[in-house]
Amino acid sequence: QPRPSLGPPTVHGLLLALAVLNIGYLVLLPAVSRGLGLFLTVQFALDLAAETGLVFFTGGLTSSYITLYFVSIVAASMLTSRRQSALFASLAEIGVAAVTAPYLIGAGMSWVDPAYRPAAELALGEKVEIVRRMLLLVVAFFVVAYLSGLLSDRLDLARSLNEDILQVQILAEDTKGGNLLHEP
Repeated sequence: QPRPSLGPPTVHGLLLALAVLNIGYLVLLPAVSRGLGLFLTVQFALDLAAETGLVFFTGGLTSSYITLYFVSIVAASMLTSRRQSALFASLAEIGVAAVTAPYLIGAGMSWVDPAYRPAAELALGEKVEIVRRMLLLVVAFFVVAYLSGLLSDRLDLARSLNEDILQVQILAEDTKGGNLLHEP
């Protein structure tokens, strides 16, 4: 059963902050043409941190915003490399662990979640369920990172082959038309 979380005004404020952050990325993008890889790495790391905050304030593992991690992992694998997508999957899991750890160790979280119960009050089955969900997310994050990275690699290969085919077609047309320069 989902826990109650902070109300819509708080969630809307967090979403608005994320939108402003993304507008900032768009404004900075033309200025960072040389360090694009580093810029993307920082951008995705900040996105994951912001998503962790959103998930934290909207119910932890039961938050519907946990799916945003998957969006960031897929985007990172498409715009960076497969290796970096594994890094972002790891960072997403660290975020989920940071959100979940207070519930498992009994740190007071009643200011975020009025239905919070200290770890001592949780039954063993509830603790096992929390750990099971976290482990499933670990597997899901890395499967998504691997598959979207593989897809990205295949798309890059297809683009490269397409460019090669276009060059061969241009060369063939030039050969037919006699436009090639012949050296004596």
